[in-house]
Amino acid sequence: MDELRPSAEESERLLRFLYLCPIGLADFGPDGEVRMLNAVAAQLLMPIAHRGQLDNLFHALAEVAPDLRQVVATYSPLSGPVVRGRVLHVTAGAVRRHYSLDVIRIDRDTYMAALGDVTEAVDNETVAREALQLTAVQEGRFEVLTSVLHDIGNGITGLGTRTAMLAAAPAWEEIEQLDRLAEFVRKQRAALEPALGADRTGALVGFVDAVTARLRERMRQWRETLTFFVASIAHVQEIMNIQRQFIRGGEVRRPLAVTELLDDALALQRAALHKRGVAVSLEIPPHVPRIEADRTRMMQVFVNVLKNVVEAFDATPPAGAAGRRLRLSVRTVADDHLEVAFTDNACGFAAQDGEFPIARGTTTKPGGTGLGLHASAQIVASHHGSLTLRSPGPGLGATCTVTLPLRQPPEAAPP
Repeated sequence: MDELRPSAEESERLLRFLYLCPIGLADFGPDGEVRMLNAVAAQLLMPIAHRGQLDNLFHALAEVAPDLRQVVATYSPLSGPVVRGRVLHVTAGAVRRHYSLDVIRIDRDTYMAALGDVTEAVDNETVAREALQLTAVQEGRFEVLTSVLHDIGNGITGLGTRTAMLAAAPAWEEIEQLDRLAEFVRKQRAALEPALGADRTGALVGFVDAVTARLRERMRQWRETLTFFVASIAHVQEIMNIQRQFIRGGEVRRPLAVTELLDDALALQRAALHKRGVAVSLEIPPHVPRIEADRTRMMQVFVNVLKNVVEAFDATPPAGAAGRRLRLSVRTVADDHLEVAFTDNACGFAAQDGEFPIARGTTTKPGGTGLGLHASAQIVASHHGSLTLRSPGPGLGATCTVTLPLRQPPEAAPP
């Protein structure tokens, strides 16, 4: 009797896990009669079910999936997927949500449905698609092109920031949880079969595996879409930067928060830094004064500096116990300037007096072009600031310092 007690406890844990599973699960019959419903499924269905009645899945989903009864009835195989990844558009009061629906036939009289809230993913895809459509630059005269490039520059920066943040997000934890659930059911199969029956136990394993495979495929497609967006945005930004070099008067200098620029630049490079195991720390005082600068130009500077850091770590042997580190610090100097320093413990370099002479074609990295930092130094100089790159020596890291005035002198305004 004592030998059976752990199995009973494990069975209870399994039922509790199913009930608390982050995906809505429903066991129902051919007529839609719900036999078992976990908490998430009830939470998702309650706002759209007629009078809150959840005893029949077809009735509960009648407003958003009126054909579900017919789809189930016309599915002839005795087992298999009936509905795959169908997106349901749900309106509950003034709130619009999006659900994913999967239905699997277990046996002749048993079906299981999986519901998930995919509102954020659907909305992000819609926003990204609409934003990319807005980036098409119409050919026109010089004055129109200048205005369009500036407006699109601000929009594409925000889009790139959001896309980079999504690309750097961790893998969906639901997949890992379902993998653990499937492994648990397999290990406890002998104990579950007396309670659920061999067929239903096997069907449960198959159902969890099918849902896991579907989520994994959807995550793969989502990652591919994000990769395409990141590449497309980078391509658009390169084209816009080339256009700006041939167009005068494209700059708009206004008060900017350096902390916001750093956040956006880090978001664009976060995936690259994370891939290389670089830990980023910030040393920023509570109140940082704004600077007068062109947002797009300053974003180009900070992104180029971070890209240079990434490339420096590519040329650095694996880190020891100290790990790979990048520290970003901001401070006010001489009361009227702001200093932003990027300090890493990457490969470093040898240079006279420890300062690297930034010039076109000079670089600290094998195979580098030296164009990125040179262009950044020119942008900073056009804002009456300075950009320096110093290192105590090879293998000892480096510090890139950008110093900018808080206010631009009158003659600094672009024509």
